[in-house]
Amino acid sequence: MKLSIGEYTIKGYSRGGEGTWFKITPPKILLDAGKVDVSMVGVDKLVISHTHLDHVLALPLVISWNFLRLSKVVSIFCRDTAVKPLLEYLNASSVLDGRSFKYELCPLREGEVFTIGDNWGIKIYKHSHHYTSIATVLVKKKKHLKKKYSHLSGRDLAHLKSKGVEVEETIFTDEIIYFGDCGYDVFSKKWRSKIVFIDATFLDSEKDRARLYNHLTVEEVVYALNEKIIECETVILHHLSWRYKVDQVIQSLKRYISSPTYDIYLWADRPYCLSEFF
Repeated sequence: MKLSIGEYTIKGYSRGGEGTWFKITPPKILLDAGKVDVSMVGVDKLVISHTHLDHVLALPLVISWNFLRLSKVVSIFCRDTAVKPLLEYLNASSVLDGRSFKYELCPLREGEVFTIGDNWGIKIYKHSHHYTSIATVLVKKKKHLKKKYSHLSGRDLAHLKSKGVEVEETIFTDEIIYFGDCGYDVFSKKWRSKIVFIDATFLDSEKDRARLYNHLTVEEVVYALNEKIIECETVILHHLSWRYKVDQVIQSLKRYISSPTYDIYLWADRPYCLSEFF
């Protein structure tokens, strides 16, 4: 199943302990690879949020498919602490498969923009769900008029340009945030983007389990939205435990949300639009 939000087309699947992956177009990138899907063929950029198996299980197949079918080398973006376990996993998979894998591991520095393509970039921020965990921010490159020229008319700006003056500067806007699996520590800073994917593994009745395994509850996510810790146009809850049905999440949300200012989806086997219930 896929979901269209503005210019973005999103495909994926997410159930806690089974598998999570999302394909975002543009910029045509995979966020995790915890479950096999043929739509992963042709995607040569992939972010690993952390190295739990339900987020990396299909990684060897993604690498193999893309190289064997399309001669594409997949670039894998991750935290520096993820490099060693990913290398060990991929080396073992290569031995099992009987062929060498071609890929590029790209550890990223926290907060720095790594450019992918002409108009896109990636930033990462560490968090404590796992020692390899990151939140990933997809950023879009835009040209923006420099503040010191903002008072000028179009004619004046054209005159400056004709003299070779750079009146614009490049800025990056946060478009999509993908937390992967995460715990309560992600709320120690504020986040803002158009779309946010966030862990909603448990309901509040199992908050103790959420703390034990360093996940979030649905109600904690709503708290962060209500308190403007997270500001977005669309929030996508994912990684729901198999303990729960979608109806249980809806009933829980109704106790905390009345008139949301954002669209809300729950992504499990497919995206469920929950906004219609409020």
